[in-house]
Amino acid sequence: MRVTILLAGLATNVLGAPAGSSRRDATPLSRPAVTPQLKSANLMANATDPDVDRDSCGSVRIGNRAFWTCRDTMRYDRTAGTSVFPVISNSAGWSETSEGGLVAQANAEIGPGSTGGNMILPIYGSDSANEFFPNMPGDCDENHGQCWDGTRWAVWPNSPPMVAAPDGENTVAYSWVPQSNLNQLTLLNPFRPYTLYKTTYSPSQPSTTLPTVSIANPTFWAAGEPGYGDYGNVVRDGYAYLYAQRPDSSGTLLARAPITSIEDRSTYTYYTPSTGWTTTLPSLSDPAATLPNAGTGWQGTFYYSTAFSSYIWIGQALNCPSAEFYITTAPAPEGPWIEPYVLWKGESGDGLVGAYSLQAHTSLLPSGDVAAEKGIFTETERTAEQTLLILIQRTCIITPSNELVQ
Repeated sequence: MRVTILLAGLATNVLGAPAGSSRRDATPLSRPAVTPQLKSANLMANATDPDVDRDSCGSVRIGNRAFWTCRDTMRYDRTAGTSVFPVISNSAGWSETSEGGLVAQANAEIGPGSTGGNMILPIYGSDSANEFFPNMPGDCDENHGQCWDGTRWAVWPNSPPMVAAPDGENTVAYSWVPQSNLNQLTLLNPFRPYTLYKTTYSPSQPSTTLPTVSIANPTFWAAGEPGYGDYGNVVRDGYAYLYAQRPDSSGTLLARAPITSIEDRSTYTYYTPSTGWTTTLPSLSDPAATLPNAGTGWQGTFYYSTAFSSYIWIGQALNCPSAEFYITTAPAPEGPWIEPYVLWKGESGDGLVGAYSLQAHTSLLPSGDVAAEKGIFTETERTAEQTLLILIQRTCIITPSNELVQ
């Protein structure tokens, strides 16, 4: 069974309107590197909907709740004790937050991540076991992306929606999602296009209702172009910083756009370490466009830590499906990023794949100083029916000048 493990730990994130200073040019920064270290880890609860079996979930704060988007999802028959076909390639749901942070409760229902007697963080929402991000027309969309020749079109969000800014009374968020054509787990279109989805939330809607989602641009990034925003994003001081991965996971690329014009590609600029920001879209095959150490190539989360005054990525080492959380930091979105190192090693599952989809969940943190040295992280694993929530605290260490920004 697929299980999502939540871990609370590191530092707070800017999730709504951006604040603080900006980086709008290529002027080098000079500052010792920040290297957070583990202080403690404590089990808290499981995160689940006992009626839904989800995979690879990420979350973002919308209003006063956490909004989750997940990959492959199946309904769970609690009477039969099994997940039920079809496989839905993505789903969404809500969980509650409070001024004190996590809202967990005792639970008597048995299902994915729920033993009937453990503490859980409930994920809920009407229609939460159906596709949130729709398949593109013609991509076997009438059968949830499952094609009659045995292949499938998987609409897998690799990062949670990026909240651009409130739009009047509504909150607007964006997701860049690859349109992946698969045969089992073999990717048939490695140079695939990326669809821009627009998520809109109104606080006047019923609490169990999911936000509305629409296709803002079916091929915002065309086949063969970097999928900026898919690998991660950070919103800060009026700009969205959008990260992409090369198809072979050998490097990270960076673009930015004003948060007021996310749907307008003409406002985007792209970063190359040797030249700085430019309006020229780099080639996926150009190694000079990659940011050294900005992630490891596997799934993770970028965010800004006000406590450490640093941009942070935390996730999983490339081709290492275990519960080892790697971290790297930088003084600016473009870096320089320090070499990733193991922050904490959790318990992997007992299946063929011990753990994957390691992510941060700053959406579940309390606000203010209490969250300064804490954060929330998740992993997905194949193991027994359990989803662990662990609180991690860290301290900050400033390294010597050999890690200074160049």
